[in-house]
Amino acid sequence: MGLVVAGCRNVDRIRDAEYVEVVHRASYPTAVAEEILPPDTPEGPMSLDDCVRLALERNPKIQAARKKIEAMAYRVPSAASLPDPTMSITAAPAPIQTAAGEQDLLLGVSQKVPLRRKLEAKADA
Repeated sequence: MGLVVAGCRNVDRIRDAEYVEVVHRASYPTAVAEEILPPDTPEGPMSLDDCVRLALERNPKIQAARKKIEAMAYRVPSAASLPDPTMSITAAPAPIQTAAGEQDLLLGVSQKVPLRRKLEAKADA
């Protein structure tokens, strides 16, 4: 009887506390209106360029999109990473005689390690 357990990886999840906060603010813009327009907002007439710059700097949805792009740039592409290691456990129906004595449970761990050029070619594709 054999059992194989494979590791799992989640490559789609972004683990960045600042990203989570920015996305939360973008989802609930009315709850954080004070943060969007702080007291240092210029009063009086502003040029169109100044208005656009201010909107781009303070819009929570734009901030969330920028943060997501930044976080995605730091992720290691799954094509460029090694496959997950595997662990196997094999229980023998009867003890197996080896040089080290009787064995009734075999444990194994394996990791595929492709050649570097194969890994790079797969990542470039």
